[in-house]
Amino acid sequence: MKKKFIIYTVLLFAVADTVYAQNNNNPEKLQSHKEQYKVKDTLHFYFKLGGGYALPLAPATLDNFIPWGSSTDEGFSKVHETVYPLISEDIYQVQEVKLSLGKGINIHSSFGIDISKHISAEIGAGYNWGSIFTAFEIDTVYSSSNVIASTGIENKKLSSRMWTFDAAIVLHEEVKKNKSLYLSLGTMVAIPAIDYQENISGTIFDNPPYTSLKVKYYGGVSYGAVASGGMIYKINKSLEVFGEIKVISLSCTPPKAQIIKYTVNGVNKVDSLPPDEVNVNLSESSTFNSLANGTHMSFNFFSYLKTTFPFSSWGINVGVKYNFAKGYYRKRKTGDKENK
Repeated sequence: MKKKFIIYTVLLFAVADTVYAQNNNNPEKLQSHKEQYKVKDTLHFYFKLGGGYALPLAPATLDNFIPWGSSTDEGFSKVHETVYPLISEDIYQVQEVKLSLGKGINIHSSFGIDISKHISAEIGAGYNWGSIFTAFEIDTVYSSSNVIASTGIENKKLSSRMWTFDAAIVLHEEVKKNKSLYLSLGTMVAIPAIDYQENISGTIFDNPPYTSLKVKYYGGVSYGAVASGGMIYKINKSLEVFGEIKVISLSCTPPKAQIIKYTVNGVNKVDSLPPDEVNVNLSESSTFNSLANGTHMSFNFFSYLKTTFPFSSWGINVGVKYNFAKGYYRKRKTGDKENK
């Protein structure tokens, strides 16, 4: 009896071990057991790289712009001044220059994730090389015998560079096989640097025969809005190309200015300037006094106004989009279909 019990016990354990081994070595049964509690899903990511050219949107004039370190007080305009002492007449011809420093070449990259079939979220960064805008002031003074006594030419240039960082929500819809339309709406943070240059020649100004000045405006962070809409064409599962129209609404007010270059007849004079005139903090108000010097008026500024520069633009961009995905398991939710 005792021997039979031992034999039956050994046989029972042998059968149980065999059944357990068969169940655990069967992948289909293991997977089926796993799927009772988890559902396989996929996260879709993408990376976009593109660039294009932007044109001014809502350009503005800089009539009250008085560059730090400059002798000009005419703003950023095209000015012709003619003085006739014989008849005591001073004729001004002013042509305003409308500009937006957002005009120019730009590149942009972004990283996104699909939240649903029709909605994605993106974060991105870009860089803009602004175009050059020009202005001038040409002065001519006639003598009492009505011949030209002196002349002066002041050429002015404005240009910019800008880093941008943005976040956006993207709505997209497939309209045809391999073709989708999308609309992106977001906010933007910009860090600009603006260059002002002027070159003066002639004998009419209170300057030596030739002077050259370059001032950089920088510092601060500006906030704006960005929107784009376009079409994506799928080349294969991973690679797509896109074209879009992009609109940016932005203005920047740098709080600092620095004299980068100041030469007189080719000789560098920056080192001879007081430090507080080379690097300055711009203010919300301006203080100055004016002194008459013969037929000229000189201005001594104690502080310079901040200037708000327009950067709004619209343009066309093209680029590529690379898609990739990562699979994962999540807990089953009510309404999930059975995995097959």
